[in-house]
Amino acid sequence: IYFLGRAGSMIKTAGANVAPPEVEKALLALGFTAHVIGLPDPDRGQTVAAVVVTDSDIDSEAIRMALRDALSAYKIPRRFTTCRAAEVPMLSSGKVDPAGLRKLFDA
Repeated sequence: IYFLGRAGSMIKTAGANVAPPEVEKALLALGFTAHVIGLPDPDRGQTVAAVVVTDSDIDSEAIRMALRDALSAYKIPRRFTTCRAAEVPMLSSGKVDPAGLRKLFDA
């Protein structure tokens, strides 16, 4: 038996656990709807990444600076991308598709 993914959505980065809902809540407090996932990283195991749902461009560095007040440094997303609300990958169950979100970073 081979496991191809984690049973839960917990992100393990450099030995620390990051709960995606906590990061999403901090981004929502800044006015951004976002989906947070873990991306493979050769040095850290996983890195925290956020897909921000918006129709315009974002200033990822300004978002990182604003998140410093609400989150520990290891919880702040290192990678950002954007997509429109209609383009968020969804499963047939109506839930967000994490594998589809990861593909947004490959594009």
